[in-house]
Amino acid sequence: MSPSPTIDGVILVDKAEGMTSHDVVALARRKLGTKKIGHCGTLDPIATGLLLLTVGRGTKVQDLLMSEDKEYVGTFVLGVTTDTQDRLAGNQLQRVVQQGVLCPHVRT
Repeated sequence: MSPSPTIDGVILVDKAEGMTSHDVVALARRKLGTKKIGHCGTLDPIATGLLLLTVGRGTKVQDLLMSEDKEYVGTFVLGVTTDTQDRLAGNQLQRVVQQGVLCPHVRT
């Protein structure tokens, strides 16, 4: 009987809202039948977007991938304060509506 083939490389995952990065890794481990899987950065459960998974020998390039520049795109609401500082949990403590605030293409 020949040994089962190993999977090595990088998998690009479009992470859905509601899943943690660890949830994605656990799912990939089950589906691929391997334990040697890591991810290149953590996305919060409320975040969506590209999550890089490294598998097998692909984990050797994880540090290289982590050192690359990343870009984040988001939407925010000015003037709302919650007790958890997050849109899904917590109670809204304050809402201040400010007229005439312009923030075209904010970049940091």
